[in-house]
Amino acid sequence: DGLYADGVTVTLRAQPGQGFAFGSWSGNASGAGTVTTVVMDGPKSVAANFSSQRLTLTLNVSQGGSVTVDPPPSSTDGRYAYGTSVTLTAAPESGYLFEGWGALGTNPTVTVQMTGNLTVQAQFGRPRFTLSLLADPTGSGSISVPPLPGSDGRYAAGTEVTVRALPGLGYAFSQWGGAAAGTSETAQVVVSQDEAVVAHFVPRRYALTALVNPAAGGSIAVTPPPGPDGAYPAGTTVALQALPAPGYGFTLWGGDA
Repeated sequence: DGLYADGVTVTLRAQPGQGFAFGSWSGNASGAGTVTTVVMDGPKSVAANFSSQRLTLTLNVSQGGSVTVDPPPSSTDGRYAYGTSVTLTAAPESGYLFEGWGALGTNPTVTVQMTGNLTVQAQFGRPRFTLSLLADPTGSGSISVPPLPGSDGRYAAGTEVTVRALPGLGYAFSQWGGAAAGTSETAQVVVSQDEAVVAHFVPRRYALTALVNPAAGGSIAVTPPPGPDGAYPAGTTVALQALPAPGYGFTLWGGDA
């Protein structure tokens, strides 16, 4: 008959629909708990009061940019109603670029649906560039670079890098090319785009002094002869032939032979 017997205790449980939150009971029940009881000692009237769920959107924005939100949250409670679509637009500052929203991707503009409290990270960073290091000729030396590039092999824009020429065996540093300049073995490069640094090396040159003892005892034929500067490139093999003067005989070599 749709009625309860006198004295029966009835348990009521409030079940919010999607997008709503339970507030309180009214009528012949009270309180803010989702479960309450009513003793049927007479006719009763109970109301479960629900309200639209209010949700927070938290933005964590790194240095280098800002995020605009459309629509903005309520000026009353700083929240959104359940189901609101919110468009986020990332705007990098000068000298920075937008790197992404984490799991939401890298498109500067994304739309999120407020079906729960959300936290969104907007990550900005400096543009990153490569610095190629070349030795000329190949195998003549190398270049050291403090600081080293990041794990992606790149430097943040504006990074000042110290390049140092390290000559290989038998070579000497000559000069810088590419993004570096000068003849000092150390130079500074500010990375502002993809760049290359070239260290030019030249073979070391050494003098070979040929003496005879005694001075009148003869001469030495040298093959090949030295260059115009009286020196040889490092690693050159030189053949020496002792030529005795009349009345003398060759005895032995000394010095570096």
